[in-house]
Amino acid sequence: MSSSNSVWFETSLENKYAIAIHNFHNMKAECLAFDVGDSLHLIYETKEWFYGNCARNNFRKGIIPKSYVKVKDAINVQGCFYPKESPLVREITSVLKEWGCLWKDLYLKSIGTENKSDVEKLRKTMLELMDFRRIILSSKLTVDEMKDNQQKVTQKIDIGNARLKLDLVVRDDQGNVIDPLRTSTINLFKLFFSWISNTLKKCYIQYDKRFKG
Repeated sequence: MSSSNSVWFETSLENKYAIAIHNFHNMKAECLAFDVGDSLHLIYETKEWFYGNCARNNFRKGIIPKSYVKVKDAINVQGCFYPKESPLVREITSVLKEWGCLWKDLYLKSIGTENKSDVEKLRKTMLELMDFRRIILSSKLTVDEMKDNQQKVTQKIDIGNARLKLDLVVRDDQGNVIDPLRTSTINLFKLFFSWISNTLKKCYIQYDKRFKG
């Protein structure tokens, strides 16, 4: 932290967590390299800099320009700080964890066989969901872009769950998950039928475009 003459002080509880909104790859030893969407744990700060580490590498610490990150609301869980994420980000994270276990099983079963298409399809979809999560966490989307991304994400999740023969969730027209305990059975059925119909229609349109193209 010797790169700045300013006085360093410990970050407040409101400034413990941030998301990178720009790539930062300064070659100086005291700087912390990170990419857009990376989660950052902030320990100390000055007027223009933070000092901390990237969530994907807790052992590497360095200084972080404040203009390159966006501080996010976070919760303290036994000394570790986690973001108060949107429901969509939480769903993506949960899906990736579940699919990750299934992908390992599919991969092991595919060893020694020529049928690896399911493994590759699932891997590709998981990587796409990771990219969507990174983009959403960057907080640089407009309202319309956010709606468009939510629609794409929920569609990929529902199609992926169907391929893996997992339970499908019921959503409203915006793609938000419906709480079955707060909705009547009739409304659940209507919403489920509407969501599935729209999803299948979109899949058909995409397939038709690819086929004709």
